[in-house]
Amino acid sequence: MKLFQKVAVLSLFTILGLSFVACGSSDPLASLENALSLAVEVTDSIDPIDEQDLSTNDVDALAMIDTQEPIFMNLAVTTAMTPLEKVQEIRRLHELIVLIHNEAIQTREEIRTQFEELKAAIDLFKEQGTPLSEEDKAALTEYVATVKEARLSIQAQLGVPFQMMRDLRGKYDLEHVDLVLSTYQDVLDILSQRMDHMMTIQNVVEQSKLIVESYLPQL
Repeated sequence: MKLFQKVAVLSLFTILGLSFVACGSSDPLASLENALSLAVEVTDSIDPIDEQDLSTNDVDALAMIDTQEPIFMNLAVTTAMTPLEKVQEIRRLHELIVLIHNEAIQTREEIRTQFEELKAAIDLFKEQGTPLSEEDKAALTEYVATVKEARLSIQAQLGVPFQMMRDLRGKYDLEHVDLVLSTYQDVLDILSQRMDHMMTIQNVVEQSKLIVESYLPQL
């Protein structure tokens, strides 16, 4: 009898657990709002870039040696890229790093504002009590997975790129020119991927807002 009671209790908990899961999945808007809220928290946490790393002073120093002569006049060409070409590429990458970081900051602000607008639209939608179509439920559910994937990808690299740049301090010299070049390439790759993920999140916010607003009375 006791064994039967234990089995019955376990079965009841299993049923209740499945019910809770079903209830959560039956409200894709609530799931989406939660997923986007977590994503906004992560985008708000993207690492700042120090003024020292924004400056071109260190890059400029690479182009000169103690005699203040350009390095390409003092080094033999032993690699596919001349020293001058390496410095020019480093300068180009530095400009792109600063540019894409500033774009990420702007996109972060846009996402935050658009998310607040989406939440306001969701509140109005809930007030009027109109059910979502199955097609829209499916789309919103897919958006939840998309946002989660983008958020986790951004989160995994938080603090990484600009720590890499900080580690270069004191190494902007001829001995470390290849290290600087490869590090800048890696940093740009990470920031480019981050920007892609942020654009994905922003697109989800925009598309979700269109879906929700399609149920609201047109002003």
